[in-house]
Parts: sequence; structure tokens; C-alpha cells
Amino acid sequence: MRIITLLFLCLASSSCRKGFEELNQNPNVTTTVDPNALFAYAQFRYHTDYLNGVRTEIWGLNNWMQVQASINGTSSAGNEYFMSGDAINNTWSLMYADVLGNIEEAMRLTKDDPINVNKYNTYRIYRAYIYHRLTDLWDNIPYTAAHNTINAENTPDLSPEYDPQSIVYQDLINELRSAVSGFDQSRPDVGAQDWIYHGDVDKWIRFANSLTLRLALRISDKVPTIALPVIQQLTTENRFIQSNQGSARFPHSSNARNPFYELDNTAQGMYNPSTFLVEQFTTDSDPRITRYAEYSPQSVVFGTFQYVGVPSFLLSSDIDPNELNTFTTSYIGDYFLNADIEGVTMSYSETCFLLAEAALKGYGGNMTPESYYDLGIQAHMDQLAIPQADIDTYLNGPGQFNGTFEHIIQQKWKTFVYVDAIELYSEWRRTGYPVLRDAQEQLVDVSRVPVRLAYPATELSLNAANVTAVGHGINDFFTKVWWDD
Repeated sequence: MRIITLLFLCLASSSCRKGFEELNQNPNVTTTVDPNALFAYAQFRYHTDYLNGVRTEIWGLNNWMQVQASINGTSSAGNEYFMSGDAINNTWSLMYADVLGNIEEAMRLTKDDPINVNKYNTYRIYRAYIYHRLTDLWDNIPYTAAHNTINAENTPDLSPEYDPQSIVYQDLINELRSAVSGFDQSRPDVGAQDWIYHGDVDKWIRFANSLTLRLALRISDKVPTIALPVIQQLTTENRFIQSNQGSARFPHSSNARNPFYELDNTAQGMYNPSTFLVEQFTTDSDPRITRYAEYSPQSVVFGTFQYVGVPSFLLSSDIDPNELNTFTTSYIGDYFLNADIEGVTMSYSETCFLLAEAALKGYGGNMTPESYYDLGIQAHMDQLAIPQADIDTYLNGPGQFNGTFEHIIQQKWKTFVYVDAIELYSEWRRTGYPVLRDAQEQLVDVSRVPVRLAYPATELSLNAANVTAVGHGINDFFTKVWWDD
């Protein structure tokens, strides 16, 4: 599959075209690029990249958000408010070169072709999803110019200008709405090469609408005049992800492994469930703790059967290895360590909580906030194979909706744990929930949680003029993105 990326890079430059013209003389060489193969490769790269999944999400964002912590303390990368330049460079490069590069080329090959409208609009939706992730991490990003750069018929411009996040968000919403309206059920779809939905047009439409709802709610406090009409139209249409079977998920396997599984099996530093995470599930007797953590081995030996998390941000010098070790603390639940556990792009349960928020705020919806809230918990627990009796006990007891926005976000947060660190991080920045522990209590000399990623060193060296023109957040982690400011 790597050949696809190399092929795309050559097609994007005039210097490579001469070589391909020569190759065209060889009857055994195929010169036609299958756009579906490019799209499949883009999905595969994004959902299986080990360095992004481990360095940026597990070692980085999950630790910032106090979901996981290291028994070795802050000497472990990511277990304090830090992210390596390599991790940042890799995630940026992954999204732009390997993922968007192939999607843009697939779109170029199918644009303005009435036969391929379903393929083209499927690619558009996934492209919007990736740009959404990029801008949530970095704020202003190459967007409009990046389309032209990656689509270039001649030598590509490697120094694209940056668009403000406000422009990016508005255009992403417009792109998603346009893509949904552009499908034609009588035309062929992507088919089996689509890892997520196997080309199912209805499911792509529902995913796009759910994603649009997420985007609109994220900016609803910042620009309500733009967001609220979109939310109202979406809730009136009511065509969202409607079941766990309709969730957008990537099918990990032995050939496309879950990063948690890879990290655990290569023994390169799996972090344990944090004290904060264990508290979030045990204080309200949430049965989902059985999926997120194992009993500590020590508690099993003594028959107390307890979940014991690792405190976040402890200094290595303050850790007593006799008290804090793999025997005394809980490990990641076996459920999440399977090679073939599905990766979550967007879930039905999240969609329910988005609708609960919209209903609570009076933006629209066909049910009460409580009904959406209950459906979200039911869907998530069903996905985790929690027994129905335990679900009923929770919904009728400690998990019963208390009518607050915080309660909705707390429950939505649980659906992101271990499976979507970027969205978990973005929702915390937007809402402030759940309230994290003060890092000062854990003795790390950092008083603020990072609210963005710094721009990659590669951009600072290769595209310095356009990065500098952004004027803020160039090389720091503490300048808020537009929707959070």
C-alpha cells in the first residue's frame, strides 16, 4: 500500500511525470490510479499509525487529560505537560501527507464526474473529519491553500498560507452539508475498499450529519448566529447515526492492529489507568470500570478486589517503587488490549449526548435531554457488553440524569476514554468538564494544562513566513484556539 503514497507524490510533481510517461511504455506497468485505493490507504494510515496512536494520543493527550499515568513518574515522556517535537511532527505529517494527500488525489480523480458523485462526496466527508482534527489541535492551519497544493497539476507549492480556524470551521460545515446533498443513490459507491462503512451511502450521510452537529455545537457559544441555524436544521431533519451498528468504526485486526494492543505487546511503556480515571467510574458505581481497568494484582491476592489508579504527575524522585508498581496498581482492562477491537471515528453514543446537549439548551431535538442521555449510556454500555441488569441499575440509580450540562459531558467523556484522545481533549477545552486534578497537588511545577499543540518544527523551518503570519501560538502550548478563546 505504501506504493500508493509514492505514486501520489510523483503524480503531484512535473519532474515525476516524465518518468511515468516512460513507464507507460511498459505494458506490464499500470498507470491508472484507483481513487478508492487511495481512500482506503488514507483510512488505514490514519487509524493504524503507531507513532500517532502512542506518542500523541496515549503518551501525550491521555496523560494531559489524566486518563492514564506512569508508575515511573514524570521521567516518562508525556506524563507531564510535555509532548515531544517528534510526536508533533509525526501527527502533522501523517494527517497532511499520508492521509489528506491521498484523499485530495482521490477527489481530484473523481471531481465533476457524475458517475462517481458518491465516491467524491464520501471522500469529502472523510477529508472534513481529518481537517476538523487538525484545526482542533493547532487552531489556524493550511486549509484553502492546502487543497490547491495537494491537487497541484504542476510542481506543488510546499509553503501554503494558513486559514483562521473561524474560516476553517465554517467551511467544514458547508462542505459536509454540500457533500450530504450531493449523493445519488443510483450511482456506484466506494464499496468494500471503504474500511469504515463499505460504501454505505446512508451511513456516510448519517455520519456527516452527526459530525456536523459536533462542529456546530463546538462553536455555538462563539458564533451562535452561524451554529444555531445549522443545529436546528439538522435536528429537524433528524438523520443521524441511529445505532451502534451505524457508528463510524475502523476494524482493527492482526494486520491493522489497535495501538493499545501494539504498545502492550511490545512492552514499550503502557501507562496504567490513573487515579482520576478510577475515581470517575467508581464514585458513581459505574459498571464500565470493569472494561477500563483490572483489579490490582495485590487486591486479588488479598481478596479485596479493588481498582487502584496511578496518581498523575508524580515526580520520579517522590515515588516509592515498593508502594507504586505493577503489583499494587490496576492495569488497562483486557477489553481494550485486543488486536481487533474496533477503532472509533464517531459513535452512536456520542451522537446521543450531542442531541442531549442540543435539547437541554433549547436548540432542537425530538426527545427530552434525559431520553437522549439514557440512550447514550445504553448504547455505550451495550458496545462494551455490560449486562442489561447492570445498565438498568445504573440508569435508575447513581447514573440517573440530574438535568445539568455537566452531567451530559461527564457521560460523553466516558465514551472517549482510550478510544478518542483528541475528542476527549477538545471537549475538555470546550466545556471544562470533567474538572481535572490540580497538577500542583502532584508536585509538578506546571500550573496550566496545554490548550493546543505547538506548530511542528518542520513548518517553522520550511514554511516560516506563513507560520509567523499566524501571529499567535506559534511555538507554545498555551494560546487558546479560536473556539476556546
